[in-house]
Amino acid sequence: MLNPVVVERSAATTLDWEGCFSVPGYLGLTPRAERITVRCTTTAGETVTSEFTGYTARVVQHEIDHLDGLVYLDRMPDLTSLTTAQNYLDHHRPAPS
Repeated sequence: MLNPVVVERSAATTLDWEGCFSVPGYLGLTPRAERITVRCTTTAGETVTSEFTGYTARVVQHEIDHLDGLVYLDRMPDLTSLTTAQNYLDHHRPAPS
């Protein structure tokens, strides 16, 4: 994806744990749109529009934020859920199914 732009976001959002190599060792609850539509240019120079949902939509939003100079901390409604990776593993990680 070259020069991706989110052209549409669902009103529905999901609050989930997010971390980043730019903020090593920490995670926080970050809201993201459940569905997004992205317009970008391919390496062949073609303009395409793609829709992403669920976890993939979260990842694409996270990476586009980096291009816009943002990290997940900028998207958190407050920093009260910010925690260390170890605390997340000890107390917040979902139990294995």
